[in-house]
Amino acid sequence: MDGLKKDIRQTNRLEKHEPQQLGRPQADGKSDPEILQALSRGLAVLASFGEDRPSMTIAEAARATGLTRATVRRVLFTLASLGYAEEDRNRRWSLTARVLELGFSYLSSIDIWELAYPFMRHVSEVTGEACSVTVLDGDSSVYVARVPANRVMSVALGIGSRLPAWVASHGRVLLCERAEEDLERYLRNQPRKPYTEQTIWEIGPLMTEIRRVREQGYALVVEEMEAGLMALAVPIRDRRGQITAALHISSHSSRTSTERALNNFLQPLQEAAENIRQAMI
Repeated sequence: MDGLKKDIRQTNRLEKHEPQQLGRPQADGKSDPEILQALSRGLAVLASFGEDRPSMTIAEAARATGLTRATVRRVLFTLASLGYAEEDRNRRWSLTARVLELGFSYLSSIDIWELAYPFMRHVSEVTGEACSVTVLDGDSSVYVARVPANRVMSVALGIGSRLPAWVASHGRVLLCERAEEDLERYLRNQPRKPYTEQTIWEIGPLMTEIRRVREQGYALVVEEMEAGLMALAVPIRDRRGQITAALHISSHSSRTSTERALNNFLQPLQEAAENIRQAMI
């Protein structure tokens, strides 16, 4: 992960200083005939997003890459059709978590969690519970890192597993800073249902709960997805203070009370999230 962040930052610096070289045919027309220029341009647009440019308009992406607006527009609409990019109501484009799939083959061959793993491992050791990192992808909260506990859980979740964001603790953390109007629209478009008798699934109570998550800085979900299952999540923020991921642990209510979860688990999670944030800067 550390290496991946370094590569992204290096790419961003290249774009700032030499945008004309990113994904464009050579000016003299002597491009290598073996190179697919369309793919080169598509990758240039993908690479132009980063910490300094998490979202862009078509015009901004064109300036960042040196490509024409028409080319960037076609690339972004193609990426959106494949699930790798999305446009918001302000006509700003951003990448989705699905782009992680493009690097999984490579990342699986190296220590991809070099950055987050030590902090997640510490949380798991201190709490005795599984520790995971998730990001928001469309309607779902997607697992991108996980340190399992040394016990069998009734819910086995691995890298790439997806849960409805509105009901998961980590999903509510990822949703909590959305504008009220956007949040309500999102919730109304979800196929919400009560998974258990404890599930908060109606619009009003759900909006209230997500507001509470925003105010208190964490989400605690008790037996809303499965009887006996408890989960506590906190946000991981970038250097601008924006939530980019969620760090959480899962436990069973038979061994962990709500009070114990808040007293014993919340601080280690918050400290780990801050350490991960610092490591990403």
